[in-house]
Amino acid sequence: MLRDPRYWTFHSFIVLLIAGVLELEDQLEQVQQPSVSEFLVDVAVFSVVIYFISWLSFQVVRLLNALMPWESSLFKRFAVEMMIILSMVSVLTLVASGIKNVFFFDDPEFNAPDFGFEIMALIMLIITTFLVFAYHEFISLSSAKESLELKNELLQKQHYLAKYEALKNQLNPHFLFNSLNALSSLIYRDTEKADMFIKKFSEVFRYVLELNKERLVPLKQELRFLESYLFLQKIRYDHQLIIYQQVEAGAFQKLLPPLSLQLAVENAIKHNIISNHQQLHIWIEGTANELVIRNNYQPNNSLNESLGIGQNNLCEKYVLLGKRPPQFFLKDNFYQVHLPLLDAAAWNVYS
Repeated sequence: MLRDPRYWTFHSFIVLLIAGVLELEDQLEQVQQPSVSEFLVDVAVFSVVIYFISWLSFQVVRLLNALMPWESSLFKRFAVEMMIILSMVSVLTLVASGIKNVFFFDDPEFNAPDFGFEIMALIMLIITTFLVFAYHEFISLSSAKESLELKNELLQKQHYLAKYEALKNQLNPHFLFNSLNALSSLIYRDTEKADMFIKKFSEVFRYVLELNKERLVPLKQELRFLESYLFLQKIRYDHQLIIYQQVEAGAFQKLLPPLSLQLAVENAIKHNIISNHQQLHIWIEGTANELVIRNNYQPNNSLNESLGIGQNNLCEKYVLLGKRPPQFFLKDNFYQVHLPLLDAAAWNVYS
């Protein structure tokens, strides 16, 4: 708060305004010459008072943002803030009255009844406290808006990066070479399977190219894409690659970032030995809250070491969405990936 120049501008404006009004009131009532020293004393005193009110308002607004955000209870939040403002004004009035009685008990000037001044001072205190609260609410809402816009911007960048990485991975020479090599061998042996291979191959590319329309996709859609992707892999590995799938019905409409599931399966295929003697088993299990992908751990000795770019990118997208990131860990000789599933009702991202 103290490092924000907007705070000091607002603070100075309020202090000068109050000191100026009091000085004007003195001139109108006493018809005396303006006193620079009295004005400076008023500025110093009210600087301390306004700072205390501002600090207290900042703490209250921050606490209410955590316990009672505007979007969840608008009228209740407004009523609570009004009650707090009136309570603060009452306490400050009592404190000011106590200070007056202690320090100016024998001063006839201060003890002379002046109801007009006291009413005006009370009104100014209420208005000042309200303005200070309004200022902190404005700053809080502005910061939240800026934070949300920044998150959306970063998420959009991550979205395009994911699309680029997906295209790069699918279009890399090794993928094309392996796919076309498998297709060439199929054409002469099994034309029907070759035709199906081409169809699934096109579905893989179509899905990747259509990613620019979505930030989140239903799990059902991801599983349908994975079916096409795994068809290509099964042509290459045949019975050496075994997939098990068990997903609860309530999970199909849950959401996750595009290609999350494919990334987990692709990493399992890429970084493990797959042979007649060492089959790779991949389990895909889904509940209402998360999707678990695990495989028997048999790492290969490939020189093409993973940099973890895909996993880091995926974790960052979940964080930007305000959700806990995926978990990747080895347990009981099984490598596991836990992908949180998001509730479709909370995200208006697909029709």
